[in-house]
Amino acid sequence: MIDYKKKYLKYKKKYLMAKKMYGGGRRNTLQEKKRTLEGDIQKYKVLKDQGKIDAKDLPTVNEKISKWEQEIEEINQEIAEINGKNKELTPETDKSEGWAPWLWDKGTSIATESAKIGAKIAASAATSGVTSVANLTYDKIYTPITDRNNYIEEIKKLLDNPNNIEEINKIYEKMKKKYKGDNMKLMIEQINSGIKTYLNKYKKEQNQTHWYEVYIKDKSEKANEKMKTIIETSLEKKYTDEESYAEALDIKQVAEGKITDVIGEHVRKNLLEFLETTSGYGESFAPTEPTTIENIKNTFETLSEDPDLSFFNRLTEAISPDSLWSGIEFGAAVVGDGASAGLEVAASFLGGQKTIKKN
Repeated sequence: MIDYKKKYLKYKKKYLMAKKMYGGGRRNTLQEKKRTLEGDIQKYKVLKDQGKIDAKDLPTVNEKISKWEQEIEEINQEIAEINGKNKELTPETDKSEGWAPWLWDKGTSIATESAKIGAKIAASAATSGVTSVANLTYDKIYTPITDRNNYIEEIKKLLDNPNNIEEINKIYEKMKKKYKGDNMKLMIEQINSGIKTYLNKYKKEQNQTHWYEVYIKDKSEKANEKMKTIIETSLEKKYTDEESYAEALDIKQVAEGKITDVIGEHVRKNLLEFLETTSGYGESFAPTEPTTIENIKNTFETLSEDPDLSFFNRLTEAISPDSLWSGIEFGAAVVGDGASAGLEVAASFLGGQKTIKKN
């Protein structure tokens, strides 16, 4: 008989050991503090741009911002020290435990989920027998791990030729049809991390940068620029309502009554493109001054305080985790990339009305 209690305790022991070894608790605390500070800085910058801070208060506000920026710099240094002390484990570098330490090192949320799975295994053993336990274990743990490894291997086989970009993108699309929400987010991070390991190994062995690394960095910069444009356009306030804001973002002709949803999908899709491109690759692949969800969220929330711009509340929903990683369009509206693509709105929302397209 399999001792399921012992099996669960083994999972728990591995998690606690990994957390202690890799500084997960301290690093997560630092990253959370950094995100909070970045959000505060962005909020005050928006208020300054809108002229909502009295002149007499500006020196104090500027001092606060400067202090917070210094704190962020110190946090970045401490995180770098933690990362330097704790060499990243991957399925390739860790031969003793395979995927497990690498998986647990990715954060407490993953480890917590693994602990929950261990508890479910024990509970299932008591009620449903060994077969159900085996199925639960395979479906919840080994199937995603197997899928991830297969996706990574499929991509690696295509990295010998720059003309395979379209085929590589198809692998990601195939994955996103199977995984949704947090599972999709985690899978993207793990696939990208696996590819990063391959690219770093290639650079070390060949003494040159792989073409795919150049491609990823360029794609990250372009995706980041799109998000910066959205934030800058929002702050410039050369608009008075949803329609003029859509025009400022170069979105043309949308179905009446659906304008806010269309803008929301435009923002969601561009932010998702940036996150999917950069997730798992780490700071060495990241663009300069990368966009953060906190930056754009705080921008939208602050702008929504203006009664005439309350539609920004709805746009904030578009970048919430539930919407961002849902795998479906925000408000079921599909939007193209600026002036270069066709804009289509689902006919089901228009009572059978024909889809509207931009010329």
